[in-house]
Amino acid sequence: VLGVPFGLAIIGRDAFRHLLGEHWWGIPLGLMALLATVGNYLNLFFQRKAESRLLREQRQYQTTLMNAAKGMVEVRDLRRLLNLIVHLLTRAVKLTHAGIFLFDEKTGNYVLQASRDRDVLTPGLVLRADDALIRWLKEYQKPLVYEELRHGVATQLNGTMSLASLEATMKRIEASVVVPSISEGTLSGFLVLGDKKTRQMFSQDDLDVLQTLANQGALAIQNAQFYEEL
Repeated sequence: VLGVPFGLAIIGRDAFRHLLGEHWWGIPLGLMALLATVGNYLNLFFQRKAESRLLREQRQYQTTLMNAAKGMVEVRDLRRLLNLIVHLLTRAVKLTHAGIFLFDEKTGNYVLQASRDRDVLTPGLVLRADDALIRWLKEYQKPLVYEELRHGVATQLNGTMSLASLEATMKRIEASVVVPSISEGTLSGFLVLGDKKTRQMFSQDDLDVLQTLANQGALAIQNAQFYEEL
């Protein structure tokens, strides 16, 4: 908007002066007014196109996850089911990494059972039942977003939890979002999600779909565990 008229005034000043005399500045000034008007609408047009494309991609992977959530109960092999979930998440949502922690009845802790695309998430990694993150997920039973936690945005904490301890655990497992798997009111496990490769933030729609996936996953995992026991 500013560069083109000024550049035109510098380059074509002599020609404009010869054409219009002392009022030659009217041409670059008029061009500036035109670009300032048109540029605003062009900006809105491209912004809407970009937003439409992002929303379309978002809806596509949300639909994929919802369909997958419905079909999970068909998978009877526990190891295959866990690997399928982390593979689906990293591919569909385009995540840097993903992992699944499940409750271990023998120790009472939460153990990483499957992961994809991250060395820090090595199978066997344990989070104790008294860890701040576990206590937060048990109490609030909703997704926890690291960026919101780091900036203190709408993060509920009771008197026994510290922001620093929650943040430390999130950093330790390199989690951008943690989504609890709730079964019959109890925390049976949780999903650990890395950043989106597109660098986009997780929307509320994303979190709602991921929560549905996590809860359906908890049911499917219980079915698979029961099937293996039989």
